[in-house]
Amino acid sequence: MTAFPADCRIALVGAASHLGQELLSVLAERAVPVASVVALGPAGTVGREFSYGEDDDISTQNVDTFDFSSVSLVILADTAAVAAKVGPRAVKAGARVIDASGHYSAEPGVPMVVAGVNPDDLDAVDRKRVVSAPTASAVQAVLALAPLYDSFQASRAVITAFHSTADAGREGMDELFRQTRGIYVNEPPASNKEIFAKQIAFNVIPQVGGFTEGGATDGELAVALAVRKVLDPDLRVHVSAARVAAFVGLGHYVAVECDRPVTDKEAREVLRAAPGLSVVDHRVDEGMVTMAETSGEERVFLSRLRTDLSVDSGVSFWSVSDGTRLQALNIWQIAVLLSGGTVSWDAPPVQDDDGEDEE
Repeated sequence: MTAFPADCRIALVGAASHLGQELLSVLAERAVPVASVVALGPAGTVGREFSYGEDDDISTQNVDTFDFSSVSLVILADTAAVAAKVGPRAVKAGARVIDASGHYSAEPGVPMVVAGVNPDDLDAVDRKRVVSAPTASAVQAVLALAPLYDSFQASRAVITAFHSTADAGREGMDELFRQTRGIYVNEPPASNKEIFAKQIAFNVIPQVGGFTEGGATDGELAVALAVRKVLDPDLRVHVSAARVAAFVGLGHYVAVECDRPVTDKEAREVLRAAPGLSVVDHRVDEGMVTMAETSGEERVFLSRLRTDLSVDSGVSFWSVSDGTRLQALNIWQIAVLLSGGTVSWDAPPVQDDDGEDEE
């Protein structure tokens, strides 16, 4: 990636959130000077310090009184309610806004961007000065589906998402730890239940987000919306999401139906060449990547790629990522593009053999 412009200042709203913390790590690792980053939060968090790289700390300022004319970019990594209040202020002050809260995701005229897939859509940002950055699950889905859509005209995707407790922040991971420890000492899990609606330890909860009128959760709808908005509004997408008893990672099982003929070998070659993806698909024990192995990684790993015999032309696969890291990386890439730079994945893709191992 190109160096971030020295005269560009970034305001991060929601620095204390799990995504905000990951963004601070990404910015520091990309050598963005601490003087170019402002951490913002509510009045009660003013003065709270966060580590910025190995040598620096960054102190939280009051988002309610901050002068947004002093920054070039504003990243909204807080709730949609906070974004609804802060976004218009930032735009009015002349800053460009990257919204990761979902507040602007369905607003007409606001592009939604996955940097490795549709960077040209950023040309529309100046109309409203806002770009929507999708959820972690949406970024993972789009990166894997885009090559199949482009090469084989994917027309339908069924995605089953397995969310670790990490995307509920430190509190979610702590709840899994407390419940797991409590079960071993005969404490009822309900006594340690604050974040999730059901026991998470040794369990799977078929809910990520709040329920909507049609029965889907808002987390599921956010992924379907993003896939259609980034790739094709006519693409049929069905998403189911569950919370699993894991500390890190995001897993997807994906079945893709295509209008053009496709085999698993053809799909494998296309996916190997796509940005942000690594194919690790040995058809032997341990020949795949799991959620627990993704911590700190900046790619989506694909395994279990095979022909879907239930449709005329289709494939299915397993994909995993460090979801929070992936989402933060996409936001960083959008920031670079908005500042006139170009983006690429720093490390070469990790690929395996042709997947022809005997089953």
